[in-house]
Amino acid sequence: MRQSGDTMKQQRVIFGFLIFLAGCSSAPKNSTANATKGKAVEAASSPAQILPARTETAPPPATATPTSGLQEAIRNGSDEGILRSGSEVLGSNPTDPTALNAMGLAELRKGRALAAQYFFDKAIAANPQVSAVHNNLALAFLAQQKEREAIRELRKAVEINPHNFEAAGNLGSLYLGHRDFRRAYVFFEMGFPSSPKDVKWLQSYAITSAWIGKLEQAESLYKQALSQSSSQREVLFNYAIFKVEYAHKYQEGLELIDRIKVLGPTESERNALNLLENRAKAGLK
Repeated sequence: MRQSGDTMKQQRVIFGFLIFLAGCSSAPKNSTANATKGKAVEAASSPAQILPARTETAPPPATATPTSGLQEAIRNGSDEGILRSGSEVLGSNPTDPTALNAMGLAELRKGRALAAQYFFDKAIAANPQVSAVHNNLALAFLAQQKEREAIRELRKAVEINPHNFEAAGNLGSLYLGHRDFRRAYVFFEMGFPSSPKDVKWLQSYAITSAWIGKLEQAESLYKQALSQSSSQREVLFNYAIFKVEYAHKYQEGLELIDRIKVLGPTESERNALNLLENRAKAGLK
């Protein structure tokens, strides 16, 4: 079965903001005292369009077909249309990969993770070598709090296609949430060349780079992230922690802390910010 060239471009991806909280006295030097995993954020993308090989040489007829209805629903982002047209497609071809994957994503967006898993499982049974669908199945498992199964599917996705930055980023984010920085770094590094280089990617990659001692790389990544969003509080917070805890550039850390204060941190962030500020001031003495 031939896969569409759009497969990699149209997968779904999750990323969480991970904010390091500096500070208790029991934390070892050059480390952080705590880390919290933020809410997963879904990138705006449409279902992977995995198209069967076409053998006809004449142009298709102009009349509407179930497949054309499905493609239109996908283009319009209509979950109801996808489920309706997809069912029609599956009525004539129960293993149609485009319909199965699209319907799985539609069910997932509606919060019906078990139904989504059903469609992704069928798509994988029909063709187990599509990286995008393994990535999507992992999201269905995550929605059911089945992290072990999700990690298995994400590993399969990057095994099939090491350039699948969505799956690599999802794996990195999961390991980052568990403070397994070395494993997280492996997958962010793997996916980075083909990644969108957005703020989430850059920040997550910077966090893991700093933890394993690649300080120049982390500095560069934070600067790239801030060039895209100079007022994003999460990035500034993590960058300030990097300056104080890793680079020991205390004055620069204090300047970042002042910028965060202007943006109006939350109460919990304010407490962590005070701890970080005290550490920076102590470092200047």
